[in-house]
Amino acid sequence: MLKLIILTALLSLAASHNPGFRTAVTTKGLNYIDQVGLPILEQYLADVTVPDVSGSASIVVGSIDYEVTKIKLSDLKIGSSAIKSGSSKLSVQASDISLKGNAHWHYREHSWPHISGSGYLDLTISSVSLDVSVNVGDNTKGHATLKTEKCSLHIEHVDVHFHDGTASWLYNLFDSYIAGDVKSNLQDNICSAASK
Repeated sequence: MLKLIILTALLSLAASHNPGFRTAVTTKGLNYIDQVGLPILEQYLADVTVPDVSGSASIVVGSIDYEVTKIKLSDLKIGSSAIKSGSSKLSVQASDISLKGNAHWHYREHSWPHISGSGYLDLTISSVSLDVSVNVGDNTKGHATLKTEKCSLHIEHVDVHFHDGTASWLYNLFDSYIAGDVKSNLQDNICSAASK
């Protein structure tokens, strides 16, 4: 996704200095963006604010409410990626993406004795694929424009590992709920950001 942001910035910069500027994206240029973009994408990821998640779960000991806050992502690895260009269209496809994260968590049981707990957790997110297509054009002033035509993100696995808790057997009863909420949150928010 940031590869497109980098390309947009370069095109916009060139177009702002010369409104009549026209571009042709070559394979060499796409490869350069691919090589230079990953370190910038990793830095961008470190600064991304992931919305908090919360929910309820029915487990063996009763119903609980939980929150996962202060989610931070890191250690981005992209197994393979390809940038393709067509007439007025750019497409970025990446697969075998993995990343890690950490967050603060808290839960509270609905009924008496209102058992509660909190701590930190680690996230391992793997088998992620991303496909983004963008239409490249220009506005009435000749400035480059990008409009997201399609964005699809699929996350296969989210694993949760709890820290700072004394009843890990209990936390493991609702880790799949947290993993599902984090997965939905990321899938919804990343494609939403790509469309802006």
